[in-house]
Amino acid sequence: MFPRPRRTYCNLELIALLSNVSGVPVKCTVHISGVLTTLQANIDLEKPFYEELEKHINSLNSKYHEKFVITKQTCDDISKALLLERGKKSDLSFIFWARNNFVLVRTAGIETVSCAKSKKSVCVYEAFFTVISECHIAVSHGGRDKTFGEIQTHYSWVPRVAVDLFLKRCIACQIRKPVKQQHVVSKPIVSLGVMTRLQIDLIDMRTRPDVIRCNEVA
Repeated sequence: MFPRPRRTYCNLELIALLSNVSGVPVKCTVHISGVLTTLQANIDLEKPFYEELEKHINSLNSKYHEKFVITKQTCDDISKALLLERGKKSDLSFIFWARNNFVLVRTAGIETVSCAKSKKSVCVYEAFFTVISECHIAVSHGGRDKTFGEIQTHYSWVPRVAVDLFLKRCIACQIRKPVKQQHVVSKPIVSLGVMTRLQIDLIDMRTRPDVIRCNEVA
């Protein structure tokens, strides 16, 4: 009989905590009793994020579907509309909308489509997840208002609902979210004599993360 190989199991919460919210694969090497175990985790948050955002866009009025967010194709069309010479035949309504809401700003020799009011670069729909992830990490998972404020300092045309959908899937924010507690009305304890009744104060530890341990099974 050959001895069975030693198998090591690790709590999956450790993988979740070490995984970047942007969905980048993370490798974790754990050393337990001289045994090296390599764990690779890839939590795909980008696909469900865009699925939820698509559902929200489809729930809006049909006239807002194309202009609620700016896709890469729409951004290219806006750039062409801004560079189009006057008098040439084209979609006049789209050109009117593009010239009223966007301008071309030259940065480092490159012209980018920017918001006409804030002069901030337009964040295209395909880059929402990456941009929101970077800004959310930059504010140390500071919540919706701080994340949205950080986005507005660099980009424009990112709807607030996209930030809300991202935060609902942020692992770090979900772990430290406090548990709602029901307030209990305190009542006086009537004691008839010394040491006839005892009172114990309980501490709710549900908001604290569990201790992550790796158990080795032979």
